[in-house]
Amino acid sequence: AFGGSLSKNNFGVILNGQGAESNMYGLLFGSNHQHFDNHTLHDHAAGQTRSDIDFKVVLRDRAVSAYTGLIRIDRHAKTCEAYQENRNLLLNKGTRAETIPELEILNEDVRCTHGATIGPIDPMMVFYLQARGIGYQDAVRMIVSGFVSDTLKQVPQDLQERLSEYVSQRLEHI
Repeated sequence: AFGGSLSKNNFGVILNGQGAESNMYGLLFGSNHQHFDNHTLHDHAAGQTRSDIDFKVVLRDRAVSAYTGLIRIDRHAKTCEAYQENRNLLLNKGTRAETIPELEILNEDVRCTHGATIGPIDPMMVFYLQARGIGYQDAVRMIVSGFVSDTLKQVPQDLQERLSEYVSQRLEHI
């Protein structure tokens, strides 16, 4: 998600066949007064299924992001694995991010993890790079690029190149 002043998206998958697998990768870069509201769902309706959600958010100016992710595992869906990660990087004061990871697990034979973070760039990271002769803006660009790189590596090559180019364009104005 990069464009639009107001954006609401719902992404969901029902894993209803034994051995089904789903991987969701999200990248959101908000600026100005953009507002994003994203919801994800991985519903494990069958056993021996696997899901992974990796959702990265970068906000600047007055942008706002709200994320809710639900992993649901049915009581008959044994030996499932589910992972959910939502990381939010706030580039300046005035941005806001909310993250609500939800787990609805109806049996005990599962392996599920979730994680969520919201925070600014660590000033020590910027200091470290500046101490090596890198200017402030370039240091921030490098940190943001590193923050999103793992997610970008997961998408198909042609899309990866377009997204990387777009992230670079958004970072030019820092």
